Amino acid sequence: MVFNIMDVKNSRLNYLCELAEELQDSITVNMHFNVNISEHIEDKELKTALISFKLFLFKGKPEETKFEDEDKEDEFSSEVEDREKNDGYYIADYKIWFRTDLEDRDKLETELLRHLEPYIKKGILDFSVQVGLPTFSLPYEFWKNVKKL
Repeated sequence: MVFNIMDVKNSRLNYLCELAEELQDSITVNMHFNVNISEHIEDKELKTALISFKLFLFKGKPEETKFEDEDKEDEFSSEVEDREKNDGYYIADYKIWFRTDLEDRDKLETELLRHLEPYIKKGILDFSVQVGLPTFSLPYEFWKNVKKL
């Protein structure tokens, strides 16, 4: 298997958390990611992946922030830009240029996310410190339990 990362660039970073002191005691985190892969016209072996990672913060414990029914939860998931439904957010878009002979999309996504994991963890740690939230660490391969958009 050939998998070479040529470059990683954080193409967008956006965050807001005005109520950090209110989130100190009980906080619920909701994460999403999306992976888009494209080939270059001139060089078919060179590929580009755009990975968008979104983290939303809510006051309260998970059982206090559950939605009344599944439809509302799905509706919320699709409205990732709606800032009024959360108490803070962190959004990062990464662009990765790579070469590979992998054909399986799931394996390719896994390799890309494994490579990007330290960047995302560092970004979340920096975000937590910057807005005054308690720092927390994400487990290894945390993205396996994150909802894909």
